[in-house]
Amino acid sequence: MKKNFFGYIEKIIKRMHVLNQLRIYRTMNSMDYIFKKIYILLPILLHYNHPLIPGYISDNIPYGIDNFYPHKKHLSLLTKNINIFVKKKYSKYNNPIIGIYSMGSISSIGQNKNSDFDIWVFHQIWLSKKKCLYLKKKFSILKKWCNLIGVQVNFFLINENYFRKNNILIKNTSYNTINNHLLLDEFYRTAVCMAGKPIIWNIVPINKENYYDHYVNFLYKKNFLLKNEWLDLGGLKNISIEHYFKYILWYIYKKIDLDPYKTILKILLLECYLYENPNTKLLAIEFKKHLHNGNITSLKLDSYYMMLKKITFYLIKIGDFKRLDLIRKCFYIKTRVKLSINKKIYNWKYYKINILVKNWKWNFNKIKYLDNINY
Repeated sequence: MKKNFFGYIEKIIKRMHVLNQLRIYRTMNSMDYIFKKIYILLPILLHYNHPLIPGYISDNIPYGIDNFYPHKKHLSLLTKNINIFVKKKYSKYNNPIIGIYSMGSISSIGQNKNSDFDIWVFHQIWLSKKKCLYLKKKFSILKKWCNLIGVQVNFFLINENYFRKNNILIKNTSYNTINNHLLLDEFYRTAVCMAGKPIIWNIVPINKENYYDHYVNFLYKKNFLLKNEWLDLGGLKNISIEHYFKYILWYIYKKIDLDPYKTILKILLLECYLYENPNTKLLAIEFKKHLHNGNITSLKLDSYYMMLKKITFYLIKIGDFKRLDLIRKCFYIKTRVKLSINKKIYNWKYYKINILVKNWKWNFNKIKYLDNINY
C-alpha cells in the first residue's frame, strides 16, 4: 500500500512539472523577444548579487534561490546581454529566497502584451525586516530597469508564513483590501514557478482539503515528502460575503479604466462565487481536480478558460444570455487573437480561440468588429 501511495505522489509531482513547463512554453510562445529575455533573466538577477548585474545596491542584499540551478542558456544570456561572467551558484536549500512565481494571466490564453506581469517572491521566515527592505529596494531598481527596456513588471515580497497568519487583508499598494484567500485562490490556479520550490498544495487531494495541515504533516512524518523541499502556504478557507463585496469594489475602483474587459470577467467570477456561497467551488479546487485527473495539456487547466467556463455555466443557469454574449466578447478581446486579421499567425491560442468562436456561432462581421476595437 505504501508503495502504491508513493507511486501516486510521484505521478502528481511529474504532472506538476509537465504543467509548469507547458505554462512556461506558452508564456514564451505568446510574447516578444524582449519579454522572453526578461522572463529568463529575472531568476538569475535574484540568484546573484554583483556590481555589474542590474539591481545591485550593496553586498548586503540577500540573494540566492532555493532549489535553483541556473542552466547554461540562462548564464549565456546574462553574459551576452550584461557582459558579465558569473560562476554557477547552487545551494539547494536555506537560501533567503524560497522561490519566485509569476501569477495571473501570464501563460494563459488570456495573456497579451499588455497583461500584468506580477511576480510573487517568497522569502524565508528568518529573513530580517532590514534584509527585506534591501530586497524591496532591489525590486524597485529591477522594476525600473525592466520598464526602460519595455517590460512592465510588479514584484511582491511575501513571507512564506503570510497566508497562515490571521491577517484579514493583504497590505500593499496593489492588493490593498483583498482577502488573503481570494488571492491564494488565484495564485494556486495561475502560478508558474520561475525558480525555486514547487507548491505542496497541489499534492493534497481535494477530499483532504479540509484536513490540509493534517494531511501534509502525514506526508512529512511518513517521509513521502521532505519538508524543506516544498513551499507550503496552507489550505484554502471559506470566504465571507463581506470580503467578496470589498474585492468587487476594489477591483472596479482600481482596474475598470485600465482593463475593462478583464474587470468584467473578474467581477462576474466573484458573482459566481457569491451565488454559490456558502458552498463556493473555488476555481483553484477545480484546477486541482483536473491536475489529479491528468488533464494537464487540455484547455481545462488554462486559468482564463476555467474562469470563462464557470461564468458561462452560471449565466446559462440563471438564463442571462445577454451577459453571456458580453463576457464572450470580453474574453475574445482580452486574448488579442484577432481572427479576421492574423490569419497567418497560427499558434496554440489561435487554434483554441478559433474552435470557441465556431462553437459560439459567430459570423465574420462580428469577429471583424471586435478585432477593430482598440485595446
